[in-house]
Amino acid sequence: MILVIGSTGQVGSQVVHALRDADAPVRAFVRSEEKGAAARDAGAELAIGDLTDAASLDAALDGVDHVFLVAPAAFDQVALERAAIDSVARRGGIHLVKLSVIGADPSAPVRFASAHGKLEAALADSGVAHTILRPTDFMQNAFGWAATLPSGTIYTPIADAPISSVDVRDIAAVAAVALTEPGHAGKVYELTGPGALTRTQQAHKLADAAGRSVEVTEISEDQAAEAMRSAGYPDFNVDGLIELDVHVYAPGYAGGVADGVQAATGRPPRDYDAFAREAGPVIAGGG
Repeated sequence: MILVIGSTGQVGSQVVHALRDADAPVRAFVRSEEKGAAARDAGAELAIGDLTDAASLDAALDGVDHVFLVAPAAFDQVALERAAIDSVARRGGIHLVKLSVIGADPSAPVRFASAHGKLEAALADSGVAHTILRPTDFMQNAFGWAATLPSGTIYTPIADAPISSVDVRDIAAVAAVALTEPGHAGKVYELTGPGALTRTQQAHKLADAAGRSVEVTEISEDQAAEAMRSAGYPDFNVDGLIELDVHVYAPGYAGGVADGVQAATGRPPRDYDAFAREAGPVIAGGG
């Protein structure tokens, strides 16, 4: 049995689908039956609980051999994921696949990378057999443009920064392989797409796929932060995303290409053209 912690998120939900496509037995750890509806519909059984409730997590681990772990990027992510790691360590005999991030380091200037660095260190100290997945920016983050791209303009503070975005489904495919096949414990997979594009190039590919045009307007970090706050983003996440822009994207550090998808799955990662053909008409309001 494979327990997916974080099954309602962007990556975890795709991990559930990838595992079920492989006919693997899946249990989704969710807060309620309602929140677990999509996982249940995909073929997972549900374990109701919360990472702050050790008893519910221990119960969810009954009969489990492998765990996929990701908690939301929030101020308490380290505490929540450490609770899961501690429960897995107490149980013993479980292989854990953790979703991390490229550049994970406890001393990183980006809070997301710092949190994951601390968690990778905790996992290493725990004695739990584990595999680390370190993706870069998700292609699916482009769905955040759905509110503005149909108008013909998108706004970004990093219009010309090269970013080798990866399709979330490729992350899930790597996770599924690591969770169902032997030989992945102790490995770290850095996951990117096959090449780097700027936000301007990404936006044009999406618009072209929808038969539309788009103008990319560069704004300041302060303007970006204000727009995110107005959209309801928590301050913690707003500040973290600005740190990511300033310390990773703007200097070009997200433009490198890694071979993790190929190494784990035996096939190359999806490219942005394929993603744009599928997602562009939806994001741009053309379909």
